[in-house]
Parts: sequence; C-alpha cells; structure tokens
Amino acid sequence: MKRHTSIQKALFLDHKTHLSGTHSSDFFIEILAKYFDLTVSPYDGAWKKVVSKKFDVLFVWQYTGKPEDLLKFCIKNIVMVPMYDDCPNTVQYWKSFYFCKVFCFTKAIYSVARQAGLHSFYAQFFFENDVKNTSFSSKAFFWDRGDKVVTSEKVVKLCEQLNIKKLIVHQCRSENLQSDTVKIQKTNWFDAKNDYYDVIDTASIYFAPRKSEGIGLSFLEAMSKGKIVIAFDAPSMNEYIINGQNGFLFNESCRIANPKSLRRTFLSNIQEMSQHPLDLRWKRATPEFIAFFKTNLKVKNKNLFFQLMLLFIKPRAYYIWWFIKGHFMSHCKKIGKI
Repeated sequence: MKRHTSIQKALFLDHKTHLSGTHSSDFFIEILAKYFDLTVSPYDGAWKKVVSKKFDVLFVWQYTGKPEDLLKFCIKNIVMVPMYDDCPNTVQYWKSFYFCKVFCFTKAIYSVARQAGLHSFYAQFFFENDVKNTSFSSKAFFWDRGDKVVTSEKVVKLCEQLNIKKLIVHQCRSENLQSDTVKIQKTNWFDAKNDYYDVIDTASIYFAPRKSEGIGLSFLEAMSKGKIVIAFDAPSMNEYIINGQNGFLFNESCRIANPKSLRRTFLSNIQEMSQHPLDLRWKRATPEFIAFFKTNLKVKNKNLFFQLMLLFIKPRAYYIWWFIKGHFMSHCKKIGKI
C-alpha cells in the first residue's frame, strides 16, 4: 500500500440529518480537518463538489447505497464508516465493497468485514473525562427515544430490580407510568443544553436509550461523566460496558446477570477513570487510523480492472445489449441479410 506524506484532499459525505440536525459526525469531521484538506457535503450535493475539485480520499459516513455508485466518483482511496444499527453486516454484503477500506466503531462490524477480506480498522471512541459529581445518588436518568425494546416501562422494572429510588424520564411516551418503589419525575424539553447537563449531573445512573447503536454518543457522554450506564446487551453498548464493573447489561427479559451494589460500582468506576482516563485509548489510536486513511488500498486481485468495469456495467446491461443489438440489426440490413 502506498502512503502519501503531503496533505491530501478529502471529501466527506454524510446525510443531511446528521450534518445539519443531530451533528453526530461532527467529532469525526473535526479530527479529519486537522489532517486533510477537507470538503464536507451531503450525499445529494456530492457530484458538484467532485466536478470542481480533485480528491485523494473519499469518506462515506453511514453509507447505505450501492457499491457501483461509489465508483462513479473515480476516487481510488474510499473509506467507509458504517454504523452497526443501520448496516446489513454480512460477509456477502461486505464482499461487494471489496475496493473500499472500512473504519469500524464496533467489533461486530470489524470481524465480519475482515472475514469478507476487506482492509479494516477498529477503534473505540471516548469523550474526555468530565466528572463533576463524585458522590453517589440513587437516582437514574432515561431519555425515552421511542425504542420498541428499551421502553419507559422496562426501565422502571430495572429500577425496581436494582433498588433505584428515583427515575427521571425525559419525553416519556407512557402516560400511565408508575411504580410503588420508584419515584418518577417527567421532563419535557430543556431551554438550553446546559439545563440537560445539570439534570444529568444530579443522577449517578444513566439508561442507554436504544437496543443498539452505531456508536452511542449519548451513553458514551454519560460514561465520560462517571455515570453507571445500564444498557441492552447488544453492540455497541456491550463492547464498552463490562457488566458489574463500569455498568450493567440487561436482556429482553429485563434481567441483569449478577447485579452488584450500585454504590460500590459507581465509586470504583470513578476511581478507575481518574487513574486511567477513557479518552487516552482514542487519542493513542488516532495517529494509527489517520495513517490507515492516507494509505491507498492495493487490491491483490489481478483482474480488478475487469471486475470494476463489470460492477459499473452490470446495472446498465440492458442498455448495452439494446445498443449492440441495434447496431447489429442495422449492419445486417446494410448487407442484405434482413
């Protein structure tokens, strides 16, 4: 693989909802901007950017389109950044993207992509430590995002199981949410983001809002604040949370295997974070994955050119056949065979 030493021009493509709404890819864009001459564009406006500028690297965030559509950009170095919660993640699926590299935020994607033969890199993202409250309170926070598995009712059951005294439910979807042992407080919306953080800081326990995540920025932010994160046992949560050490994992039956003292877990977690900041792993991996991004992929298959041509031609086979047939029929008429 050939690695470039000069600054490279890169095109970063993402969905409009992320770029102008949730801003879930902002942290990644900020990192790329330090190492690349970066152009950011939503998918629908990508072609205009390509026409006006030649790029060395193409980054596609949570790409859900066809392999052949990426070939249209005529960029040799393509890096896919898939999300576990929106990705087929099968060997057959990844084999169709054999001309790409894959940057993985979850081991679940990394292992399958490697199995499919793709050049892949795995790294866990962490926020910088931001612990403001080191005293334990038997209070939990849950943002009801409308997930079909992680519901307000199930979170209340988990609170009862763990003897949590108070639960703050933000944007609760259940009108009749109640418990005999857990005091429930409902909130609607916060005027400012700091108001949200103020409420989070009063709780020592945080419930991850979804069954699965692409990265899981909300629960990772809670981890950076030293919270005990309780989450469904699925990626990416079960790759960050070690049950009974820095949080708890539950199954579809709302059961937590070997639940331990929340107070002891919280205090030991705070102590561990002070000695070994979580974000150090991400910072140490950064130079490695930047080198991975800048290195052009060298595919060993000698027939790559023909396979790429086939990949591009295949969806247009009907038109090619129509074109050849038309010329053949015209030729036959000229020589008098028809």
